[in-house]
Amino acid sequence: MRLVMLVVKSAAVLLSGAVLSGTGAMAQTVIDGDTIEYKGVVLRLWGLDAPEKAQTCGDGWAAGKAAADYLAQLMQGKTVSCTLKSAPNDEKVHYGLCKADKQDINAAMVSAGMAWSLVPDYSVQDSDAQFNIRGVNAHPCAKAWDWRAVQLAKGK
Repeated sequence: MRLVMLVVKSAAVLLSGAVLSGTGAMAQTVIDGDTIEYKGVVLRLWGLDAPEKAQTCGDGWAAGKAAADYLAQLMQGKTVSCTLKSAPNDEKVHYGLCKADKQDINAAMVSAGMAWSLVPDYSVQDSDAQFNIRGVNAHPCAKAWDWRAVQLAKGK
């Protein structure tokens, strides 16, 4: 347990204060609507699930691309800092709470309807996005976890 804690602390130092700016850096940093990479560390935004990169909704809206683009826009030209919420999982992915300058990126993604809340922390933002029909709520979109299950069943 002590070794894991040391690894998590060193990764937190590595991610804290990371500056992501300009279009070139953003293209290399945003993996999809809920995942970024910084200096080789894959970090998934904690407490939410965004549409998968290739996911489109029933009306053809490219939800995955829209979510990734929105995440890039939130971070562009800002200082991004992340606080780790967990040790890496089997896929060596960390989960974190991230801010762009002082804005909570995780909450902003859910509030814009670019991701679904997985935890009570973002239920207010999720309800607001649904009520105001923003992002995925404005289109006939499958939840990301349902979309992944269908893709897995298709063998993709």
